[in-house]
Amino acid sequence: MKDKITGILSEVKEKISAASTEGELQNVKSAYIGKQGSLSLLMKELPALDPALRPEIGKLLNQAKNPAGFNQNISAV
Repeated sequence: MKDKITGILSEVKEKISAASTEGELQNVKSAYIGKQGSLSLLMKELPALDPALRPEIGKLLNQAKNPAGFNQNISAV
């Protein structure tokens, strides 16, 4: 699961760097943290994880999904 999250974050950074308009940036944001976004779908998998891993993975997902952190990545472009 950690590998999935770091892979998604790498994709996000690449797509943000490649985006040239605000609309493209919003599309990236929707694709990853929207209701059906990649990170949101991973959040739905938390209940199936080993209870010992849930806090760590949940924290990592929340940090990755944090709109303020995502907006900082967008602002860097």
